[in-house]
Amino acid sequence: MQTTTRSVIGTIDLDRTFEERDLINSRVLQALGEVSEAWGIQVHRYEVKGIIPPASVRHAMEQQMTAERE
Repeated sequence: MQTTTRSVIGTIDLDRTFEERDLINSRVLQALGEVSEAWGIQVHRYEVKGIIPPASVRHAMEQQMTAERE
């Protein structure tokens, strides 16, 4: 599931990632639904509670916010 989550998050602009949890949840749930039949299970719910980007991404975001303010 972690790989699927990363894949879905990778399709969204970084700025919107934190605002689009519902979109991320539904896309991951859809992707899991496509592969879960082979496993003999059905996933009914998936929820992203928190997104913690790597330090390098946080640093880039901070630089972007500083540049936008200036």
